[in-house]
Amino acid sequence: MQINRFRALWAMFFFILLIPLAYSQVDEVRDSMVTEKISTEKDSQFEESLERYRDKSKFNRLIHRLFVKKPGTPKAYTTSDRFGETHENFSEFEGKVIRDIQIETYDPFGYSLSDSTLRPDNFLEKAGNFLHIKTKEFVIKNYLLPERNQTIDSLKILESERLIRSQKFIRRVKITPIAVGNDSVDLEVKTLDSWSTIPNLTYSGSRLGFRLRDRNFLGFGHDFDNRYRQNFETGRNTFQTRYSIPNIQRSFIGFNIGYYSNEENDFSKSVSLERKFFSPLARWAGGVYIGQRAYQDSIPNQEGILAQNFKFNLQDYWGAVSFQLFKKENSMAERVNNLILSARYFQVNYVKKPVPELDPSRFYSNEDFYLMGIGISRRGFVQDRYIQNYDIVEDIPIGLSYGLTAGIQNKNKKNRFYLSGGFKMGNYYRLGFFGFETQYGGFFGEDRAEQVVFSFDTHYFTRLMSWGRWKFRNFI
Repeated sequence: MQINRFRALWAMFFFILLIPLAYSQVDEVRDSMVTEKISTEKDSQFEESLERYRDKSKFNRLIHRLFVKKPGTPKAYTTSDRFGETHENFSEFEGKVIRDIQIETYDPFGYSLSDSTLRPDNFLEKAGNFLHIKTKEFVIKNYLLPERNQTIDSLKILESERLIRSQKFIRRVKITPIAVGNDSVDLEVKTLDSWSTIPNLTYSGSRLGFRLRDRNFLGFGHDFDNRYRQNFETGRNTFQTRYSIPNIQRSFIGFNIGYYSNEENDFSKSVSLERKFFSPLARWAGGVYIGQRAYQDSIPNQEGILAQNFKFNLQDYWGAVSFQLFKKENSMAERVNNLILSARYFQVNYVKKPVPELDPSRFYSNEDFYLMGIGISRRGFVQDRYIQNYDIVEDIPIGLSYGLTAGIQNKNKKNRFYLSGGFKMGNYYRLGFFGFETQYGGFFGEDRAEQVVFSFDTHYFTRLMSWGRWKFRNFI
């Protein structure tokens, strides 16, 4: 059974490898002297062949769904349209030059982006706005993909709206194009802040705790989170602090530094830099993480040995590149089909570890992990409401992604081969939204598999139902 699982993973691995090979056949003229027009014709021929042969077999239908079908459905678009949250129609401005970008931010209480006449009209709204520090204009600009003197690109504008809206300190955003002459346009960007300062006080028996978090520290878009809990019986305390900068100077590189300690003298400290695939348009990602953790834990034994001290240093380096599968740009769906290649190096170095009698297999040992990954991602977004937030537009990812990860772990002077695969998808259907994610992987040797893990996660919610002023939605 273990060997069969191993063979199944290898079969999936070769299937994934066939996909970039098909892509390379389409794009083989990239470095030749053949014109770009011929390259575009090759793309068209590839898609036409998928259309022509899609009903020949189940495999062909699968390939057609993965590469040709748009990452959206009529039901999904209906969901977006019904709430009146569809984006501005930029088709008439496509290709025009952006002359200027005007940014205006509003305090969280009493203002509306849809009705400019609304103003705070009571003491609580005015007091809340007085205590709130508005988001700085340069912070909003950091999340705008288009720039001055560039031509209008609808997908960049839509992605900019989504990126701004995804920040915890912004509740609403609206980007409006304003024609200037025949060949230029101004972009008007309006945002409505969220209340960002969150205090929390807890009391339980002999413990008193306090937490203060500001998700928009001084209006810079930084996240500053602090926690403190005092135990009056023991005189000991728990303390945690974390400071995060999500986007440094429009680079989408985030910086995090944190420290944690508790009553048992356990502690962890870390610093990291990370750039995620923040958008389907992003072409590279990477990260560096350096940290240290110390803690006490007990290992089941018959020797009566109590808790052991553990302490280790951790280093994690990774990088990834994304390639657009179809070079022509006739539709947004074609621009979000990406082939992703990644690599990672992970190191654990123990400073303190349990006595050998409690760890005969040397599980708590230094290790070096080398990983490589390959995957396909095609993802779009649909706007909806009343899912995780109240009356706030939410961007629901639809589409699919799948990939494989393989690598070598060097531990106790031995190498172990690692292989895992995963598949993730989600979309709107007649009865609502359905999505799932499944992963399978582990260490595979010549005769057996070790530490094999299978996971399956699914979620479903109905469409929003209304009954008078009441709204209902069911979740699974």
